[in-house]
Amino acid sequence: MMKIKYLKTDSPLRLKFILSNSYFEFANSLRRAMIAEVPVMAIEEVNISANNSALYDEVIALRFGLIPLKTDLKNYNLRSKCKCRKGCPKCTVKLTLDKTGPCTVYSSDLKSSDHKVVPAINDLPVIKLFENQSIKIEAIAELGFGKEHAKWTPCAATYRYYPQINVLKNCLKAVSVCPKKVFEFKNRKLLIKDLDACDLCLACVEACPKDALRVKGDDSKFIFSIESWGQHNPKALVKLGLQALKAKVDEFSKAL
Repeated sequence: MMKIKYLKTDSPLRLKFILSNSYFEFANSLRRAMIAEVPVMAIEEVNISANNSALYDEVIALRFGLIPLKTDLKNYNLRSKCKCRKGCPKCTVKLTLDKTGPCTVYSSDLKSSDHKVVPAINDLPVIKLFENQSIKIEAIAELGFGKEHAKWTPCAATYRYYPQINVLKNCLKAVSVCPKKVFEFKNRKLLIKDLDACDLCLACVEACPKDALRVKGDDSKFIFSIESWGQHNPKALVKLGLQALKAKVDEFSKAL
């Protein structure tokens, strides 16, 4: 049975955990599902009615499209699966902005028709307006997937093999060359201080005499690192990724 052990992180948007009793095919499938198969809101259409700033309309539209938006999956459908097919309050959200310089336009200046679908990061600078410069836009956001465009990617997700280290001979160099401070030298013995921090760079093996250390990855145990852009919290991303995987397996079973 698979097991999960959570590790401490420095932000609510980051999640680290150790996945045990698994295999790399599943680990990689989960990573890809979280990145590419979890639906999130992003701006798809931008109508610019006024812009005399230093940036072209296309550049401004791209910048607004990349602003992460908090996502409410309970009340919105994919536009492609909505009955309207053209965009309605059940599949799209309208956002507006009207600013005149001198000022810096931030993501928080976007006004949404739904208080649950707003920029996840408020202090993202979009454009700087000088005196007598202005910008007025109306944008439409909809659900999409990271496999379609990067603006619908909800997170960065990585995994690595859990390290296995065997100390066969004392080697003081291992303490100084390890960039992750995995080792310590205590009572004339080389000890492992923080095994979870090891990223299998093998700097210690290269610096020490032959057969002093044996370092390898455990192919049934993985350290996952997930950083959300704010559309979903990290734990929700894992659950949504698993749901996406299950849906694919069910679809394959039916095809068989």
